[in-house]
Amino acid sequence: TSRSFAELDASDTLLSSMLIRESALRGFAQTRRELLLVPYAPAGRILIADLRRARDYVDHGDGEGVELQTMTNFSQRWARSADAAIATIRRGQAPSFDSVLYRDQMINVFKAANKRHQDAITAEGDARNAEATKEALLAILILSLCFAAVCMGLLRWEKKNEARQKARSDKEREAQHEFVETMQIAGSEDEAYVLVKRHLERMIPNADVSVLRRNNSANRLEAATGVSPGSALAERLPDASPQSCLAARLGRPHERSPEHEPLLDCDLCSGMERTTCVPSLVGGSVIGSVLVSHPTRLDERTGAHLVEAVGQSHRCWRTSATSRSPRSGPPRTPLPASRTRVPCTKT
Repeated sequence: TSRSFAELDASDTLLSSMLIRESALRGFAQTRRELLLVPYAPAGRILIADLRRARDYVDHGDGEGVELQTMTNFSQRWARSADAAIATIRRGQAPSFDSVLYRDQMINVFKAANKRHQDAITAEGDARNAEATKEALLAILILSLCFAAVCMGLLRWEKKNEARQKARSDKEREAQHEFVETMQIAGSEDEAYVLVKRHLERMIPNADVSVLRRNNSANRLEAATGVSPGSALAERLPDASPQSCLAARLGRPHERSPEHEPLLDCDLCSGMERTTCVPSLVGGSVIGSVLVSHPTRLDERTGAHLVEAVGQSHRCWRTSATSRSPRSGPPRTPLPASRTRVPCTKT
């Protein structure tokens, strides 16, 4: 870490400063030349400054602090002996052999303490690195577990969503199958319209469905199923013509909602909050429409089922009515039951 590098740099500088002072003293003692003593004093100041800097990194109770105190004590004892030796040499005398051995011993102790100090710094740095690695691995493990939990949750949600979609599709398919089969046996056109209304109101929750048809003179639009008394549609229908219904005029579904205000307003459903109107087409001609009022927005899937159900109802009713109508010509032999099925698309 950056702290360990700074501590090791301070420790290296301590040893370098001590060796510079020892080398300057040795050269001066051998040559008596003052020039060789020039690095002696600056190296001493650097040594003192580095000792202070090193103390900022350690607690005095740990191994680093003990060795740092040892280096401080022996550097001071060496400095006192060295200063005395310099004074002796300047007086023209030679330092005693015992003082030389003493200073060599101080240098050796200082080097050993410096080595232990650097080893302690390295060990502490390794411990910090190991702890940081452990914390990083723990964080990775926690994140991995969280990610796995999220993935499991998403997978479980996806499976549940698929199950819901499948259940919805099965339910819609069963309802559509029932609707088609029931339409094939409708006894009259009025009964077929009632079946369309009931099927759509069962398919769309809280919907109010009104089936509208063109009269025989093709100049009026009237209700083929019951309309809620007092509703806006009930008030507008007595004066309504096929042109009053915008879906019938356009020949395609027409939607109205607070989010989508059409450029051209419909005379029948204007003012209603949210409606979908689908034209009833038979042989390319519009014979009426199916107006659905629903409190919430229809999703794309439900809207497609609505359009399909309206179109399919008229195909099934026309096919069923044609199959029941009297035929001219000689009687025909009935086909087997498995082949008398009325052709009608089922989804």
